Amino acid sequence: MKSFIVIGLGRFGTAVAEELYSLGHEVLAIDSSESAAQAVAETVTHTIIADAKDEAVLESIGVRNFDSIIVCMTNIEDSMMITLMLKELGAKYIIAKARSSQHSKMLKLIGADRIIFPEHDMGCRLAHAVLPPGARLHRAGTGFCDCGADAAAVVGRQNAGRRRRAPTVRRQRARGAPQQHRGCSFPTGGLCIPSERNSHCCG
Repeated sequence: MKSFIVIGLGRFGTAVAEELYSLGHEVLAIDSSESAAQAVAETVTHTIIADAKDEAVLESIGVRNFDSIIVCMTNIEDSMMITLMLKELGAKYIIAKARSSQHSKMLKLIGADRIIFPEHDMGCRLAHAVLPPGARLHRAGTGFCDCGADAAAVVGRQNAGRRRRAPTVRRQRARGAPQQHRGCSFPTGGLCIPSERNSHCCG
């Protein structure tokens, strides 16, 4: 089992976080939107409502202790700022979503270990899926497009039969440095959402 942080819970970030969790990995999901964080509270290990552009938040989480961090922000400036801070804080492996070739170049310059283009990669996968088997093998051998299996374009699985409850959110309004939640392994200055699996969190 590996540990991941997913920053940004849009459609892509949500799909990545839920799929990684369904595969048996530990996933900490972060978003500044309460509704986005609530939506995945029961389908990942931990969820935090916080601004990832705040270096104190990233530092308090202990980013260097995770195997990989996936930056799924759509705003170019935000993704670059977060990637740079993660690198300075000692993150082991940073995967960043890019919107253009220029964005990709900048992310590489500031320390991203891998760049992904979700729409492009999904288009490649679809093209291979509709081709006859022989043609798929031929194309795959040419390296026509990079359709890597890990974190390229993940489709979230539905949690069939899983009963959901409306998670409660307890707000922490501590001043100054982020404080350690009692019984919670992920301290933060934002909000931590307890789930059925982690009912002790923020207790």
